Amino acid sequence: MVRALGAGPLIVPVFCLLLVSGLAPSSPAQTDMFGCGPEKQKFNITIHKGQHPMPEPPPGKAVVYVFRAKKYPDSARRFSLRTLLSVNGKWVGVNRFQTYFYFEADPGLLRLCSKLEKRPPVFMNLTVEAGKSYYIRQWVVFFDHEITQVPEQEARRLLAKCDYAAFKGKP
Repeated sequence: MVRALGAGPLIVPVFCLLLVSGLAPSSPAQTDMFGCGPEKQKFNITIHKGQHPMPEPPPGKAVVYVFRAKKYPDSARRFSLRTLLSVNGKWVGVNRFQTYFYFEADPGLLRLCSKLEKRPPVFMNLTVEAGKSYYIRQWVVFFDHEITQVPEQEARRLLAKCDYAAFKGKP
């Protein structure tokens, strides 16, 4: 029997099962929370006040809108902390209070990782189809956060109150 030092008899079989299933990290890049982007990457975010681009999905792609709108009517601007979003290990956008961004995606499973500054990340899987739009809401609640998928009608109403946030990552 192969045994890791100090490990019980189930450690090696369980790790092998995780490795075969694709859940165990197989490289240092994947160990960053199984899907979040690089920890030390720098970003530029430009808020375009009053602009609301809402493009239709291009042929063969889906469009995913990610926004931060008030959760409660009395939410304060003090929640202007950055919330980052990565897809399959690559940062695609940053939101602040009452902002949104969008990105195009190939059809299939997207592994979303939302990170609020120095808080632990939250994760969500989203399966997208070509020609469709999807709406993801990042909520900041008492210096914690969550992400959820929102129906189109509700999302469009909330997006109308948000400003567009253009994202550019730096190496």
